[in-house]
Amino acid sequence: MSNLVEKLPRLLVLGAGFSFVGGIFLFGFAYFTVSIPDPNAYVNSQATIIQYADGSEIGRIGSENRTVVNLAQIPMDVRNAVMAAEDRNFYSNRAINPLAIVAAVWDNVVNLGSGRGGSTITQQYAKTAFLTPERSIQRKVKELVIAIKLENQFTKDEILENYLNTIYFGRGSYGVQTASQVYFGTSVDKLNIAQAAVLASILRSPGLYDPGFKKENLPRLEARFKYVLDGMVEKKWLDREKADAVKFPIINPRVTSGALAGPKGYVISWVERELNQLGFTDEQLMIGGYIIKTTLVKTAQEAAVAAVNKEAPTKA
Repeated sequence: MSNLVEKLPRLLVLGAGFSFVGGIFLFGFAYFTVSIPDPNAYVNSQATIIQYADGSEIGRIGSENRTVVNLAQIPMDVRNAVMAAEDRNFYSNRAINPLAIVAAVWDNVVNLGSGRGGSTITQQYAKTAFLTPERSIQRKVKELVIAIKLENQFTKDEILENYLNTIYFGRGSYGVQTASQVYFGTSVDKLNIAQAAVLASILRSPGLYDPGFKKENLPRLEARFKYVLDGMVEKKWLDREKADAVKFPIINPRVTSGALAGPKGYVISWVERELNQLGFTDEQLMIGGYIIKTTLVKTAQEAAVAAVNKEAPTKA
């Protein structure tokens, strides 16, 4: 018995050593067997936009509401706000940052959930663009492997651009351009610092931070909004005086998915039928990212709808 007790520390060390070597072997095997799917297959999957003759939008065909933009079209304030929220050392760290995971646990305890996450932006992009949302060890290993491969094959700018075009912001909006339209009614290049900080705050978990989803989310969003601005100051992307002067912006009310029922829904259905007859498949329209400009005049269409509504019989 005494011999076993004496040998126990040595056995534990040997067991830990074998586990470590085995872990390295398995990770190496995964690295050489897991491939990166074509990122363009996801990034270029966009809803088809139906427009009036003047270019204003009628609605969209497609389950993913997303418009891809180049990184150059995304203001530095928007990029910095997102990095302040999700990965403050994105340009200097590697694909995986073990210290960030430890810091995330501490921040989430101290800040009651308003702190940073443990995954790098590269990891988040790998998880969002290439993997299913299942929770398993195999999926986590794939996420780490793909993140490392992404860092080896793409520049930081390319990864950030793809991330900002694929991440989900809630309200059916994928990517920062569509989120800008949904939350603030403007394009991403017109966002101010306050609006950028709100979007950066929401993307971590729209269900927890979007006040349009639940009124109770507003205090949580305001706390994270401050966290993002403080992060921008910490990284010297924003002056403290300017950050203190930033006011929380007005956010558009949430629009339900049934908003395209009625006249607009009829127009979109008509356009779909016409495009089908021209040879476009439903799948192409769902993910093709086409912009279809009709001959419909917005003011005339609205006047016609108003006239019909005026003459329509009212319910007793």
